[in-house]
Amino acid sequence: MKTALLAKRGPRGPLFLADSPLSSRLPRDVYVTITVDGAISLNWLKGEPPGLRELQQQANLAIETEKARVAKISRYIESNANLCEEWKASVFSYLLA
Repeated sequence: MKTALLAKRGPRGPLFLADSPLSSRLPRDVYVTITVDGAISLNWLKGEPPGLRELQQQANLAIETEKARVAKISRYIESNANLCEEWKASVFSYLLA
């Protein structure tokens, strides 16, 4: 997993980043954190924003609860000792915080 960027800069990790001026265009249900680079990280693990279930169904994706998503990425980190520290730090700072 790599970073998906709608921003000019940002930390490494399984993040979805956007430039901070775009934050006003996001629904209030989307959890965001300002990164050390000034971009915003949209937390795709937390919450159940409107339309998520429909998107998952239409894309034939597994429908998972927030708890299941958090557990899955936590297990991924635990089982992959070769992940770089910056990648893991981003997960803990921007997704699991």
